[in-house]
Amino acid sequence: KALYDMASKCVFNDEVHFVYLRMLSETMQKVLDDGCQSDKFKGHVIDARIDGHLIKNIGIRVRGNTSRCNEKRQFKLSFDDTELVSIFQGQQKELSFAENEDRTFFGLSSLNLRASQNDPSHIREKLSSTIMSKINELSPTTERGAPVYQVGFVKLYISFNRRQEEGSEGTFRHLYPASASSSNQSGHWYNYHGMYSLAENIGATYLKSRYDVEPGEQRFHFFQADDGKAIFSEDEFDENGWSYKYFSGVKANKDLLRTEFKGCLNSIGQKLEDTQLAHDADSGVEQFFDLNSLLNYYVFVHFSGHWDSYLGNRNNDFFYMNPKSNALQLDVWDLDNSLGVIHSLYLENISPDPLKLNIKTNEIFDSLLKNPNIDFESMLRKRYQKALDVLTRDQFILSKVDEFKNLMDPHLESWERPSSQDFLNIKNFLESKIEEARTL
Repeated sequence: KALYDMASKCVFNDEVHFVYLRMLSETMQKVLDDGCQSDKFKGHVIDARIDGHLIKNIGIRVRGNTSRCNEKRQFKLSFDDTELVSIFQGQQKELSFAENEDRTFFGLSSLNLRASQNDPSHIREKLSSTIMSKINELSPTTERGAPVYQVGFVKLYISFNRRQEEGSEGTFRHLYPASASSSNQSGHWYNYHGMYSLAENIGATYLKSRYDVEPGEQRFHFFQADDGKAIFSEDEFDENGWSYKYFSGVKANKDLLRTEFKGCLNSIGQKLEDTQLAHDADSGVEQFFDLNSLLNYYVFVHFSGHWDSYLGNRNNDFFYMNPKSNALQLDVWDLDNSLGVIHSLYLENISPDPLKLNIKTNEIFDSLLKNPNIDFESMLRKRYQKALDVLTRDQFILSKVDEFKNLMDPHLESWERPSSQDFLNIKNFLESKIEEARTL
C-alpha cells in the first residue's frame, strides 16, 4: 500500500514532470544504435534530475517493439542497475555500482518514457488509464489501484555533459540547473527531446503494489500476450505469442519453466475447447478465470477502443494467475493506440456492437458466452451499463479531455503542439462509444 500511495501521489499525478539526463554522447549513440536491434544495452547516465531530485548513475535503454527505430525513441530508466556501460573516445567501459541494488525512486525501481508515437494529443494513455481505473472501481480485482499502469506527463531533456561556462551550442540551449553567479557555474546545457508519457513499469513492483505478491515467495504466474499470436490452444500454440515473466513466482527464463508454462496454457486451452465444441457444462472453464476481471477488461477494451490488446489483435495485455483464487485475471498495457488511433485497425479488431465481443474469434470470451453454467452476456450487459453511468456522470470522461489538454498546453513547444482537431477527435470517439453503449 505504501508503494502504491507514494508513487501515485509523487509521480503519477496530475502534474507535468521534468526529467534531465546527463550522459556522454557516445554512450547515448550506442543506446540508440543497439536499441534499434534489441533493448538489452544499458547505458550509463551520469546523473538524472527528476523534478529537482538528483539521482546519480542510473541505467537507460531503448524500449518498444515496432517503435525501437522511430525518430522519437522510447526509453526505460532503471534506478537499481548495478552494471552499466559508458563509452568515451571509442573506448567502452564497464561500470559497477553495487550501492544501486534495490534502489528506488519513490518506491519505483524503474520508469518508462513512452513516446506515444501515434497520438499527437499526448493524452490517450493517461486518459485510457483513467477510464480503466473508474471501471475497476465498480468491482475491484486488485488489492488497490486498477489492473493498468499509471501514467503521468513528462518533459525530457538530455545533456552530453557540456558545462555552463562553455556556452550553449546548437539545440543544447536549456541550462540546468541555472546559476547567475560567475563563480558557481555548475549547470549543464540540455537538448529538449519532447513531451513523453511517464509510465509505470509492469513488473515486480507493480505486482507488489496491486496484488501484495512477492516474486520468489508466492506461487503466481504472470505472462504477456505478444506478437499478435497469443492463443490458448495446443494445436495453434506459438511460443512467440507469449512473453514469459513469472512462473510459480520466479522469473520464467529457463527452458524448463517455458515447457511447464506451455503445459499450463495448453491445459487451459483444452478446457476452453471442450466448452466451445461440446458445450460441456461440467468443464469448469469458468473456474480458470476471474469473471469480474474479464467483465471489467472487456468493457474497458470496447469503450476505449484498445484494439492493440489481447481481445483485439492478441497483443500486449498481461495475464495474472492469482495464487489466492488460482484464476486468471487481465492487466492492461500499451494504451497509445486507443480512443480512435489508426481507426482502420480499430474497425478491424473491435466491433461497434457492445455485446458482439470481437470481430475475430476469442477462445476465452467465446467459451464463457457458450457456457451454460453462467449467463455471461447478462453479466456483461449490467457491467457495461454501470460503467457508462460512472464515466458519463457529470460529463466525467469528456471533461478529462479538456483537463489534460489544459494541463499540458503551457509546457508544449510549437513543433509538438497538437491541433484542436486532435482533441475533438477524441471527444467524438468517446461520444460514439457512449451512444453504442446506450443501445444496451
